[in-house]
Order: sequence, then structure tokens, then C-alpha cells
Amino acid sequence: MTDASVAMLGNASSIFHAKVQMEMIRSLEKWGVQDIDPFKYSAILGEECGEVSRACIDAFNWKDGTWDKEKLMHAKTELIQVACVAIMFYQCLERDKWNQKS
Repeated sequence: MTDASVAMLGNASSIFHAKVQMEMIRSLEKWGVQDIDPFKYSAILGEECGEVSRACIDAFNWKDGTWDKEKLMHAKTELIQVACVAIMFYQCLERDKWNQKS
């Protein structure tokens, strides 16, 4: 990896990670720890990915092939949510409590 690559990844990555952490805190405060089955978590993750796609579709002008950059910024917000759900899904699988019967 070159120094330029490290520098570029470092700044963009740290900003993204900070935003994902803030979203995770917000989600945990709202919903608590979610130990739900993988089918449900994958559905939630798929829905969030769909939101990214929807934001891109909404940002694209199909008539002239241009992008509305302001609308495209919504995709960034949705990507943060995708990352948050993916991490929380992973953590749920690591805890392995979703399959325990009470």
C-alpha cells in the first residue's frame, strides 16, 4: 500500500467509521441489543441496501444521464445505515444468543 493510499483511506475511513459508530449508538439507544434470527437480520440488511439503490435511482436523471449530487448525498446516509446493520448482524452472530430457547 502506498503512502498516498494510506493517507486517503485514513481520512475517509475515520470519518465513515465515526459516522457508523454514531449510528450504532443511536440504534442501540432506540432498539437495544438485537439478538434476532439471521433471516430477519438479513431482511433488515437487504432493506437497507435497497434504500441505497433507491437513493441512487432518485438521484439519476434518466433523460440526460446526469446526477443530482444533493440527492445522491442521501445514498451516503443510507450506506452508513448499511454498515451499521452489517456490524450489528455480525455481532449478533458472534453472541450466538438468537437461537437460544427461553
